[in-house]
Amino acid sequence: MLQAVLFDMDGVLIDSEPFHHRITKDLFQELKLTISSEEYNGFIGLSFPEMWKRINASYRLEQTLPEIIDLNRNRIMSYLKNSEQQAIPGVVALLERLKSEQIELAVASSSPLPYIELVLEKLAIRDFFRVLVSGEGVERGKPAPDIFLRAAELLKVTPEHCLVIEDSKNGVRAAKEAGMKCIGFRNINSGNQELSRADLIVERMDKLNYRVLEELFHS
Repeated sequence: MLQAVLFDMDGVLIDSEPFHHRITKDLFQELKLTISSEEYNGFIGLSFPEMWKRINASYRLEQTLPEIIDLNRNRIMSYLKNSEQQAIPGVVALLERLKSEQIELAVASSSPLPYIELVLEKLAIRDFFRVLVSGEGVERGKPAPDIFLRAAELLKVTPEHCLVIEDSKNGVRAAKEAGMKCIGFRNINSGNQELSRADLIVERMDKLNYRVLEELFHS
């Protein structure tokens, strides 16, 4: 029985990857890093600390990790505050229907909590979610299952009654490792993500509805 839906945020609630990529690519250039698109796509779904930790392991950065992480985070926050971003089409209608069905809702995102809060306020959807979990607040980020297990724990719902909506390979893997059903949203702006472990893959968020989600628990 479906009791809770856990949403990834970037690429699922907000189409943020284009401006994330642009801002981060500019930072790569400043740091004189040559990161291919294929390599960058592998970072999608990871927290800032995990992404920069992996980059540092390969490229031995001159700056400290905290300095670079803060710089990357602050630039993205600054852009978002002054932008006119809207929710991905179909998101608000889906949230409204799930709320009317008394389904518990959470955001489980690799992004830092202040950024999650800012995005939800920008999109005017904060009140839909009872629980927010950041990947920076758990021991292991995606693709480990910790973030989804923590969200389920806070909602007081067991993993087998949870459904995750994700757009990245790392996120889908985390959801399945948590023992949850997972819908993979193939967002073209999130790169060519490997979503084959998802229970269902959709091309558009506005094609998702409560009936589709419920059917996953009876298939």
